Amino acid sequence: MTLPPGVRARVTRYLTLLDQAAPGVLDGLYLVGSIALGDFQPRQSDIDFIAVTALPLSAPALDNVETVHRVLAQKTGPAFDGFYIDRSNLGLPPDPTAILPFELAGHFHRRSACFEANPATWAIWRDHGIAIRGPASATLDLSIDPAALIRFEQDNLGYYWTDWVVTHWAGPADAALAAWGVLGVLRLAHVLATERIASKTAAGRWALGHFASSWHPIIDEALAARRGKPAPMPLARFHAALDFVACVIAEAGPGHPLR
Repeated sequence: MTLPPGVRARVTRYLTLLDQAAPGVLDGLYLVGSIALGDFQPRQSDIDFIAVTALPLSAPALDNVETVHRVLAQKTGPAFDGFYIDRSNLGLPPDPTAILPFELAGHFHRRSACFEANPATWAIWRDHGIAIRGPASATLDLSIDPAALIRFEQDNLGYYWTDWVVTHWAGPADAALAAWGVLGVLRLAHVLATERIASKTAAGRWALGHFASSWHPIIDEALAARRGKPAPMPLARFHAALDFVACVIAEAGPGHPLR
């Protein structure tokens, strides 16, 4: 797969810095998220990575890795977010409460619960992960229980996204935020309906065939914003988008009637 120039430059810079600061630490590097799913949007998307190490990172190695991320963040470019996992853990079920080192939104967490170590990330890694260094993703011992993936997505809808609607109801209206919410819940609904991971764009297109036509303008607006062409959004329209998010939560929650 050909990486976007900005992504390739950032990944190359990361590898150069890490190999200099901590030679031999990195056993494998995989790109997941929107890049792996073919939906990378230069002005919106992060670079999501999974770094495989031969052994758990020692305190000195963690110091070096953290320094690499601080140096990398000084240069303008997409956020480089991901986590580090040693090879012996690849055969274990994914666990979003697992204590792992990870970089997120400009902060390096040395030993914290890493939410991204979850069944959805594992499914993307196994089926779509781009191997920058190391063997192909499909050859790794990645354990994914379909029932665990469904439970994870349902819990995500029932807790995080339900609170998200309540939190943002008071505004202000934001077209990009509305699109993030609409397409975010549709990705989860797509998993519950098909047991397959889709990009935000693909999930939006899928939704046009699975939700009432009255919702189609909301979905179309979210897809346009995803392409970098958000329309002006008054508060009433923002509320309509939040209503749709709530509708998806109701229809794709426990029992997932979309199936």
